[in-house]
Amino acid sequence: MKKILKVVLLLAGLCALFYPFRLACYLWVFRSREVVLQIQTEQPLTEEQAVELSREALRRVGEDTTQFSPRTYDGTNLYVRNKLPPYNGNVLWASSGTHPGFSVALQQTGRQVRCGVSRCE
Repeated sequence: MKKILKVVLLLAGLCALFYPFRLACYLWVFRSREVVLQIQTEQPLTEEQAVELSREALRRVGEDTTQFSPRTYDGTNLYVRNKLPPYNGNVLWASSGTHPGFSVALQQTGRQVRCGVSRCE
C-alpha cells in the first residue's frame, strides 16, 4: 500500500511541476509582440498598405512570411478597418502548413504605425 501511495504522490508532484511549465510555454509562444513602422502619409491606410506593413511586422519579429498568406475576414476584405477610429484595423495571416496563423493589429498615429503581432489558432 505504501508503494502505491508513493507512486501516486510522485505522479501528482510531477504533474504539479509540469502544469506551470506548460502554461509558461504557452504564454510565451502566444505573447503579443509590437513593431513600430513609419509611413509616408498621415492618410488612413489602404488595404494594400496594411497588408505590406503587416508582412513587414511579421518579418521583423522573425517569422518566415513565405509560410503565411493574408486571409479575408468576410470573404472580401483582407484589412478590417475599425469604424471609429478609421486609423486602426487588423490583418489575418494563415499558415500554409500546420502552424498557427497570426493576427496583426495596426494602430496608426500620424505617420507612425504600431503593429501588434500575435499568434492565433
